[in-house]
Amino acid sequence: YGALNGFNTEPKAKYLLEALDPSFWWEKLEKLSTWNRYYKSPDMPKVRKWLKQSFESLGYHVELEEAPIRSNKGYNVVATLPFMNATDRIIVGAHYDSISEIPNVTAPGAVDNASGSAGVLELARIFARYPTTRASMVFILFDGEEIGLCGSKHHAEKLQLDKQVDQVKAVYCMDMIAFNASNNMNPDNLLITVESKSEDLLKDFEIVQKTFETFSKVQLDINRDPWGSDHVPFQKKGIPSVLLIS
Repeated sequence: YGALNGFNTEPKAKYLLEALDPSFWWEKLEKLSTWNRYYKSPDMPKVRKWLKQSFESLGYHVELEEAPIRSNKGYNVVATLPFMNATDRIIVGAHYDSISEIPNVTAPGAVDNASGSAGVLELARIFARYPTTRASMVFILFDGEEIGLCGSKHHAEKLQLDKQVDQVKAVYCMDMIAFNASNNMNPDNLLITVESKSEDLLKDFEIVQKTFETFSKVQLDINRDPWGSDHVPFQKKGIPSVLLIS
C-alpha cells in the first residue's frame, strides 16, 4: 500500500522506534492475562468492557460487533478514530480470546494471545498520537479465533455484504508476538505469513527490516502457506493480509 514511503531513513526510523512503549504493552498483556478468556467464560463481558474502555481512553470510538460463536454470542471490539474518515482503510487486528487444556477452569493465554491484543492497543496508542490521513486505521480485537476464526470470519463477511472489501487495502494480524521458546522477550525472528495478493505488504516489511537494522536485530522469516489465524478470512475475500508471529 506504500504506507511506509518516506520512512525509510534512519532518523525517521529511530523516531518511530522511540514512539513504542514496551511498558504500556506489558501492562496490557499482564492485565489481560488475569482473566479466563475462553469464549464461554463468565469473565468475557469484563474483558470486553476493559478493552472498550482502553480504546476510548485513547480517543477512539468503539463498537462491540456481535459475532456468533457456535450457539453463543461473541463480540469483536472495533475501534476507530472519529476524525479518520478516509475511504481507504487499514485493519490492525488480533484475537483476544484464549483456550487451554482446561478452558472452563482457566485460560489466561498470555502468549496466545494477550501478547497480540496488547500489541494492537499499543499501535492504537501510537496512531492516536501520530494519525495518518492516507487511510482510516481500524483496530479490531477478534473474538472466537480459537473456536474457528469466528470473529474474523464474521467481519470479513460483513465487509463483503456491505460492499466494502475494496476499501480495505491491508490487514495486519498479530498472534503470539514478542515470545520464543527460551522465554527471551527480545526474539530475533519475526514470522510473516503471506500469500500472492499480499506480496506488496511483504515488500513493506522488508523495507522496515532494512531500515531498522541499525536499531534492531529482528530478522524476517517468510511463510507463503497461509494457515490458522485471523488473516485467513480476509485473504479468502481477496484482501491483502499478513500474519505476524515472533
